[in-house]
Amino acid sequence: MRGGEVVPARWRGPVVVVLGFLMLLISAGPVFYAYGVFAPDLVATFGASRAAVNLALTAVLVVSGLASAPVGWLAARIPLHWLAMGGVLGTAAGLALVAGATAMWQVVALYATLISAADVLLGMLVINLLIAHWFERRRGLVMGIVALGGSAAAIFFPPWAAYLQGWLGWRGGFLVFAGITLLLAPAVWWLARRPAGGIPAWERRAAVAGQVSAPAGPPPSWGMFLRSADFWVITLGVGTLMALNGAIMASLVSYGRALGLDALTAASLVSTVGMTAMAGKLVFGVLADRVDLRWALRLGLLAGAVAMVLFALARDGRPLYVAALVYGLSLGALLPVWGALTAQCFGLGHYGRALGATRAAMTPINFAYPLLVGALFDWTGSYRPAWAALSALALLALGLSFLRGRQPSR
Repeated sequence: MRGGEVVPARWRGPVVVVLGFLMLLISAGPVFYAYGVFAPDLVATFGASRAAVNLALTAVLVVSGLASAPVGWLAARIPLHWLAMGGVLGTAAGLALVAGATAMWQVVALYATLISAADVLLGMLVINLLIAHWFERRRGLVMGIVALGGSAAAIFFPPWAAYLQGWLGWRGGFLVFAGITLLLAPAVWWLARRPAGGIPAWERRAAVAGQVSAPAGPPPSWGMFLRSADFWVITLGVGTLMALNGAIMASLVSYGRALGLDALTAASLVSTVGMTAMAGKLVFGVLADRVDLRWALRLGLLAGAVAMVLFALARDGRPLYVAALVYGLSLGALLPVWGALTAQCFGLGHYGRALGATRAAMTPINFAYPLLVGALFDWTGSYRPAWAALSALALLALGLSFLRGRQPSR
């Protein structure tokens, strides 16, 4: 049965939007947003350093980043629902095995292998591919709506994880989240499919001057990407937004508790980020269809830099919530701007390859930022130097977004 035939034609687009929302909710919630809540327990259980605990999330970002290029290549050759199903099963198995870990290195190893499938197979790469093949006229807006799944994960999973932590312990929490992940399997198998015949007629828009269309000819090479200013703007700008999120999700709850907040209140900081990011994703989704996408990216980076300064200046709970609100706006730029800017620069015909290449090139940034935060905390005993460093790095990416160059030939 072809994708979409399981639902009436008029509902196929909305169903794909709901599916993308749920895929991002499940890939982000248990893996990223719940982990920061469990991090203090992992330190206590295994006697691990903050840097070692942060290494698990770093491993996900690094491994999934390195795997993105081959997955982008595979996505042009095999059905998307095969890839997404691998993400569901790998994530569920990994979370269940983490519940039985007896040493911190086992947690890191599982995050670097099975759980990494969430980010590359169930997360933004495959979701972007799915949405881009179903929507054109409203692609930016739809990507913003789907990105709300990540914000919903930030709102609901931290307090849920804190509740499970108190009721079942962190091991029980991981088992519950493994079971929830499996519930997504039937929907992914039947609905995560490209439309037959290309973008549906109701989503196509007439060609206009300057519009990027699906390019003809052979796919772009790595050399072409590396010589492209657009490639580096996307890699450095979106990579910084993604790495900031990894660093914040690994450390924000611990930072709140270090400033005297209880576990549930500290977890609510992540929920605050998620609530603001919901508005930010809709705003950036609309902007993606209407303005120069580089300026949307720059606005997200500027908000991220300001938020890091506010985190560094915070001395108690109220300023932390202000910083979390500002950071949520920055996070809102990540998914809609990445997807729409990549399509604009490289076209839909080579979209999967371009997404995979940019995601793979972001790997060093995603590797460095969470480890930097953990290492600076272990060295200084405070998170404030880490927030200051992240602010400087966001401003550097903002400056580099003004790179311009001739699009190289293939």
